[in-house]
Amino acid sequence: MSIPDFASMLPRFEAALSWADAQVRRTIERYPDQLPVVTENGRWRPQTTSPLDPAAACWPGMMWVLAEATEEVYWREQAERYSRLIESHWDDVSRPGTGFALYFGGHRRWHEATVREGVPEPMVLEFLIRAGAATAARFQPGGYLSSARGADSLTLESLLDVPLMLLAANETQDQQLVEQAARHCATVRRCLVRGDGSVATEAQMDPATGECRRWVTNVGYRGDTCWARGLAWAVLGFATAGRMLDFEPWIETARRSGQYLIEKLSLRPVPPWDFEAPADPPAPRDSSAAAVAAAALFALADAEHRVGQEQAHQRRHLQEVALAVLDTLCEPECLASEDAAWEALLKHGIGNLPAGWAVDESVVWGDAFFVEALHHAVRLLRCRS
Repeated sequence: MSIPDFASMLPRFEAALSWADAQVRRTIERYPDQLPVVTENGRWRPQTTSPLDPAAACWPGMMWVLAEATEEVYWREQAERYSRLIESHWDDVSRPGTGFALYFGGHRRWHEATVREGVPEPMVLEFLIRAGAATAARFQPGGYLSSARGADSLTLESLLDVPLMLLAANETQDQQLVEQAARHCATVRRCLVRGDGSVATEAQMDPATGECRRWVTNVGYRGDTCWARGLAWAVLGFATAGRMLDFEPWIETARRSGQYLIEKLSLRPVPPWDFEAPADPPAPRDSSAAAVAAAALFALADAEHRVGQEQAHQRRHLQEVALAVLDTLCEPECLASEDAAWEALLKHGIGNLPAGWAVDESVVWGDAFFVEALHHAVRLLRCRS
């Protein structure tokens, strides 16, 4: 990764955020009351029926970020409108992915917006609490949350359900929910995070004992390789949970995986979909993995609570790697700003390559984490200037 010109980044990121604002407006006008998830040949294929893909919640989540960034009433209204649409389709709050959808999507941001405005909305918080508590229905005696693939399946993505559990536990003082979230994090760390910080995607488990039987994957190259987006999810999940509870072991796990991620991004800021995928022919890149990585490194920098010169240097290093990744994503090769026919923000995303789903397309989580990271970068650079 080349050393970027940080002085030129602020206007570039401001311009990218402004264009993203306009592009999302156009999509709302083109597909009113629909929920984009992935594109086909650059055109959104919105989802309109239940059950929703949890990623659909990233659509209103992106609007809440734009509402905060612009302070425009339009975005505040659209964000609430589409968050309500998500809620109307969410009939089972215990299903896998609910925590990701509501915490990293729209509803947690909705709650925080009403708190900032001084008029907290009780119904929003109640929905978050109910969903966070319901996640415990998937908790297995072996100490983990099962996935949609069965009681014996422990997935890396399930780590992203933990912050909603912690939010609900904090609001209700439910210690059992905290303990279940903590045990799940510990099991993910034991079974899916390797010594060098790389990660496995999924483990087949003994639901009764928590024994890890073997690594498997339906999204990566092999069970023993490192799926790029999964590595970014690991950094984001451990950093967020560690910050929420001020729990050093989880933050340390995020640091370890973050360092492995930085080493890989130094070679290619927009990484191949799996870091161990064969190089011949060249492995497809995943811009959504890069977008999540940028947001995750910012989250890890925010989670660093230690005081000292070395720690300040580490926080700055994490931020500057995130800025460099974002800078690459703003290049015309990834950003669709120069392609009038492309309806989304980032090209070259991947949904599930082994399944042949959304390969070299746009994916809504990539766009959403890109906008979140852009907003974070603009605030950071304005503070530095």
